[in-house]
Amino acid sequence: MLTICLLPGVVAAALVPFSSDISYNNGILQGTNSTALTTAADSPPINLTTSPQYFVANATVYNSSKLAGNLEFPPASYIGFGLDMTSTMLFDLKSTKEHVLTAWCFFKYDLQRAEKKLLPGSNSQYWMVPDVMGWNTDVSQYDSNYETYMNGSATKEALRAGGSASGRYEVVTGGASVDVGIQTMFHDQYSYALFEAQQQSLQVRILSYGTLINDDSMENQIASLPPFDKGDKFSLRSYRSLFETSGTHIITEVSYGARLSLCVWAENKDSSVAESFSSDVNVAFNGLVTNGKFDAHLQAEKQYQNFAKSMAKTSSCTGGNSTLAAAIGNNPAGQHIWEQFLEWQSSVDENPAVTGFTTQPLWNLVKSSNNSKYNHMWTDIEDAYEYIASHPATHFTNCRMIVNARSGGLDLLSPEAFVAPDPASPVPNGVILSSTKIYYEADPDTLPQDLPTDVTIDFIIKNYSPTVDFGLYHSEEGPPDAGNAEILVNILQPGNVYANNDPSVDIKQFIKIPVNPNAIDELSGQNQSTSVSPTATQSVSGQNASGPAGTFSTPIVLGQKPNPLVVSS
Repeated sequence: MLTICLLPGVVAAALVPFSSDISYNNGILQGTNSTALTTAADSPPINLTTSPQYFVANATVYNSSKLAGNLEFPPASYIGFGLDMTSTMLFDLKSTKEHVLTAWCFFKYDLQRAEKKLLPGSNSQYWMVPDVMGWNTDVSQYDSNYETYMNGSATKEALRAGGSASGRYEVVTGGASVDVGIQTMFHDQYSYALFEAQQQSLQVRILSYGTLINDDSMENQIASLPPFDKGDKFSLRSYRSLFETSGTHIITEVSYGARLSLCVWAENKDSSVAESFSSDVNVAFNGLVTNGKFDAHLQAEKQYQNFAKSMAKTSSCTGGNSTLAAAIGNNPAGQHIWEQFLEWQSSVDENPAVTGFTTQPLWNLVKSSNNSKYNHMWTDIEDAYEYIASHPATHFTNCRMIVNARSGGLDLLSPEAFVAPDPASPVPNGVILSSTKIYYEADPDTLPQDLPTDVTIDFIIKNYSPTVDFGLYHSEEGPPDAGNAEILVNILQPGNVYANNDPSVDIKQFIKIPVNPNAIDELSGQNQSTSVSPTATQSVSGQNASGPAGTFSTPIVLGQKPNPLVVSS
């Protein structure tokens, strides 16, 4: 069993998981009721909590001669809703879809004023497309790209608007303002690899959105905002709350087809790892990114073993044959991945799924409105976005991982997050802790009946977003006194426990998990550095260690005193 907990008032680490079934969203187990979020005790209340508005994506056909019954219009689940581009992952479609903010829809239109249209690649599947939507099927094309970068600076330069790879790998587009997230997503301490294979078959976009703005939603969210003042505590938190609740950018177009995306990163402080990074990625993913060709002998090299200790990735695959897409997205490093990919590639015209989003900045919508109660606020919103995006709040969250298994670990899925050991708590024997992952394995000579219980690793997550994505995995064998093998993480702030105790699930993903809300220096006008020194990879085998010299400096926690550690077994 592997358990990770984040508790209030404490500092925690960052994680990146391998993809699997997502069981949590916004920190809430699917199917449960969410609880209201509260601001820090010293913050004035912010009125952003009126009843959510949902556009039903099920249009009753108004002309029964065309079709009897109901037909769906799935793009209504996205168009008009927001993304917070200060924290949205640009290269992982699965994570991006989970980050769509559905509390408010900023477009208002009649789903019943619709026309029946045949979905590309199908002989029988129809959507009822509202008359305010553009429908473009003249976009069918297949494209595949793979590139590696020595460090974060080279990656950002290539991906920024106008760069050599701009728009090639991102699942969200919408001009230069969308790319602000890459400033905190890529760091010079890592080398990066990006791979995508895409078949686009359909684009659905809203036409003349300026005439369709939902004034009720817009006025409720914006009219009561104070003027933006970066030095004012309440003003800054008001705009942060607006972006976290409603988004910085609003979806105006959804693309459909098939898409495989892979983003890989690893520490580059070892020059031999940096020089061999591209070859190492080829080996790690069994030739997926290089037409099935790779040199397996590299796995025996010391530099490859160092690469593997810090290598992290996000992956998603959608559209085409759904069984193959799930298999590839969940395990792009599988033994037969190249054969699976070729088979999936031949099916990309089938079963169109979401492959990307086009957005407009929220301030453009505000400026387009004729409502004088809030349309003058567009400059404040733009100024707030530019400031907040360039001065990201730094979150430190204390975490505790508990392993009841022969082996288990945590992988970060958020590229802008880092893990470090807790300087106050020695790292146990058998633990490898890098800036991207934590892995524990009992001594191979340990008999099953002698496996230790409740192996505890205290660590810290540092990130620039109010949420983090991670995955937990463990071996099937656990200590006899612990029942099923399990791994838990206790995120000490805000005090939630996340567990993988299902022996049939190798890796469980946890998406948009809240971290310590008390960010550092978020209220000042001082420039916050986004340069981070992740901890050096640490392997502990025969002796305890107090943590590498590269750990984070002691964080200043605002607002609350630390709560006692509570671990759920």
